[in-house]
Amino acid sequence: MMPAANSRSDPTNFEIAPGYSNLAWKNFSLDPTISNHADWENAIKVVKIRFEDRFLEPADRLIQLGKSDGGGMQRFGFAILAIDFLVIESLQGFREGIPNHKKRVRA
Repeated sequence: MMPAANSRSDPTNFEIAPGYSNLAWKNFSLDPTISNHADWENAIKVVKIRFEDRFLEPADRLIQLGKSDGGGMQRFGFAILAIDFLVIESLQGFREGIPNHKKRVRA
């Protein structure tokens, strides 16, 4: 594992998941023909941590907060659904190898 990045000192080295830098990701040797390679296990771990930190934990917090009002109704459903769509888009981006979603235009 490469130490977490400090973007203030080096803008080319930044954190992509808690405890993992983009440089660590770039150093993985991800050969699709070698399924049990240690780098694949580490890459899967990074993606899992990234998704949990960016999407799943915030959605879980919204679900719990929505239940805590005592009214019996789930709140924040739209925000939770929006996070769900971000998960789907991000997963598909990983599958397609899309490095940047900002420039994608749909016809």
